[in-house]
Amino acid sequence: MVRTGRSSRTNNSHWLILAVGVLVCPPWAAVEAQQIEGELVAQGSGRPVAYAFVVLRDSTGAERGRARTDALGRFALQAPEAGTYRLQTAIIGVKSQTSRPFVLGADEILPYRMEVVLLPIRLSAVVVTGEARCRVTPDAGAAVAQVWEEARKALSAVSWSQRSDSLQYQIIHYTRRLNPGSLKPVGGRATRASGTTAGSPFASAPAAELSATGYIRRNADGAWEHFGPDADVLLSETFANDHCFYLREHRDEAELVGLGFEPVRRRELPDVRGVLWLSKETARLRYVDFEYTRLPWPVPTRHVGGHVEFEQLPTGPWIVSHWWLRMPVLVRRDPIRRPTLLGFHETGGYVIQFQHDVAVASSAGAVAVSDVPDEPDTEWHASPDLMRPSPGPVLRGVAAELGAGGPVARATVLLLGPSDSVHAVTQSTPQGWFELTAPGPGLFRLQVSRWGYRGVSSEPLEVARGQMVDLRANLRYLVAPPDSAVPDTAPRRVVEPLAAFSQRRASGITLFSFNQSEIEERAAETLLALVATVHGARVTGPPEQRSVALNASSCPPAVYIDGHPAVTWQFLRTLPIEWVAAVEVFRNAVETPEAYLPPEEQTPDCGTVLVWTVGTGTRAYQ
Repeated sequence: MVRTGRSSRTNNSHWLILAVGVLVCPPWAAVEAQQIEGELVAQGSGRPVAYAFVVLRDSTGAERGRARTDALGRFALQAPEAGTYRLQTAIIGVKSQTSRPFVLGADEILPYRMEVVLLPIRLSAVVVTGEARCRVTPDAGAAVAQVWEEARKALSAVSWSQRSDSLQYQIIHYTRRLNPGSLKPVGGRATRASGTTAGSPFASAPAAELSATGYIRRNADGAWEHFGPDADVLLSETFANDHCFYLREHRDEAELVGLGFEPVRRRELPDVRGVLWLSKETARLRYVDFEYTRLPWPVPTRHVGGHVEFEQLPTGPWIVSHWWLRMPVLVRRDPIRRPTLLGFHETGGYVIQFQHDVAVASSAGAVAVSDVPDEPDTEWHASPDLMRPSPGPVLRGVAAELGAGGPVARATVLLLGPSDSVHAVTQSTPQGWFELTAPGPGLFRLQVSRWGYRGVSSEPLEVARGQMVDLRANLRYLVAPPDSAVPDTAPRRVVEPLAAFSQRRASGITLFSFNQSEIEERAAETLLALVATVHGARVTGPPEQRSVALNASSCPPAVYIDGHPAVTWQFLRTLPIEWVAAVEVFRNAVETPEAYLPPEEQTPDCGTVLVWTVGTGTRAYQ
């Protein structure tokens, strides 16, 4: 059975169900040779380790295969021949561990459960000395070797994805001319392209070819070509032989540590020097900056180079998400004099949309599902309580702009149950990602809203215990966000955010309310603390069970989030206050608007709190 992420759509064209994780198994096809069908779990908790790499090594230590675990920690590795092997983990930000040797017979299918201790690696402990001696190999010197090992894990993941993952991209390719002094754009053009490719859309020439002919050269037509180092080039022995390595500190971003590289002295061809920048906290590779050396023209090298950014997708693959290469534009007006620098030509691209198809197959022919735990914490330093399996289904996805496909950041995502009650709330990241855990199996829907966009609400989704559902929410663009550089080429209907809130506030219906600036002025750490400042309100209960009462009844108020009833008042304690755009407090039924009155049979009267998130801008949901 093969099922792809494009196979299931809801009736609402603005939602796309990309994959249902409870069905996803490792790609185990019919076996024609010896194979390990494995499971990678955390020692002690038994929690699956998702999207980690497992390397198969033979008795000499040579790598003979590599696989990435799925969301449930499962993997499949095929060995080239029978023999003695070990398994080694390659998890970014976690110390690598190696299994005991085991014998794999000819045509044998070996089930293997590998338990690992998730010991985090903190590159913040790496000390960058002033001398920064350039070492002939990245493995020379303990500190350099440690940083290089984490960079190598990410680069190997990118390289593996290029060979093994089928990804559908939508990319913006651009070229532009830059001012020679300010580097400000003075002209250019951009085109949108889409298609299916294996792994990253950014690729270079083979490392051996670059070593032999240089990173800048003339092609058959006499035009200059320039190349940047991709993951395969940076991982190659050829690159290691042609360069030396050292540690660098970032001038502006203290949270990064750099692994610098530059050509060895014997190199006479145009080459590259630069820095791989990694997060000190997570040890993840963020980006590579480089410039060219030994240019074939008499111009400074400082602005001639490139930039490559790396990103891991929610479903595991690593890609190059943004890149650019910059070269000088020269003119020779006099054959005797040096050429004149007119500016720089920059060509680059960035991924604005992707889709990762999920292949589903099983050597056993069927999959039994029960109590599948959710994903492990991606930072690998959660407390034991946070590492326990969760019985609730996980709904995750990305909020994107309909048509253009760009991410929609800071969108409010509500998990709504029966009677439209709010069970969970989150906010999309700068890349548009979100994730919510349902309290248990049942019928739920997601609602996504953001000022400047027409919000969307999914069809009801029946989710089972332990199920993982990937979705995509496409928000229709209404007005340009304040920080948007997109030109307003067509008239759009501007929707006043929080219109009902503003009307009640102006008419005096709401006696106690806070807009965003007033919330910031109060400097309250939680919504509960903010509500407690209302006249007549008081905090009740011990510190670990702190609540707020709005009147003499001493019971916690009813809470509404973006107009929907919350299943618990505890959102006043847990909802981050920086996600909130406005709050209305009604101390009793007399003050409460009719639309938010509790049922007549409900006693006592505890009051009502309306919370409006920063995503609120229109109630026109599709």
